[in-house]
Amino acid sequence: MRDPKQKKRMVWEEISQKMIRQGYNYSSTKCEVKFKNLKQKYTKTVDHNNQTGNEHKTCSYYEEMEEIFALSPFVTPVSECSSMEGNKKPSPSKTLAEYPTKENEEGAKPKEKKEKNEKKRKVDVIEVMREYQEEMKKKEEERMRKCEEMHNDKMRRFDRLLDLYEKEISK
Repeated sequence: MRDPKQKKRMVWEEISQKMIRQGYNYSSTKCEVKFKNLKQKYTKTVDHNNQTGNEHKTCSYYEEMEEIFALSPFVTPVSECSSMEGNKKPSPSKTLAEYPTKENEEGAKPKEKKEKNEKKRKVDVIEVMREYQEEMKKKEEERMRKCEEMHNDKMRRFDRLLDLYEKEISK
């Protein structure tokens, strides 16, 4: 989402396709709107929690959104200056690897049906995001390999050109 070269529409299309493969019927527009709403709720919750005297609140998928946006400038400024505390730095958050997966969730104790379904949906979303992240990494590696190949080809051509120029000059 932060890569300016990649169209957001294409990202939402890929996410939608993965959700459909997992049995959820969501269009790319629905996925995008849902994500924007979750992001907005998360931002409001963080703002509420940062105000002095307010009781701590959470929202749906708070932990997951925290992982994604905790260090984003719109949530946590890059730095804050205070004459009382000096510079503050954002606190680290969980990584995707620290969240439960389908494999390690099976040994969990049975809970209420609602909580179980909600946890399963969270895990499914996290799994989709992990898969998407891996795919994007593979695509980027392939793109870099092709760029390197093109660069090497171009360098060979320049070497041949230089050889020709040297031959012409030496005549």
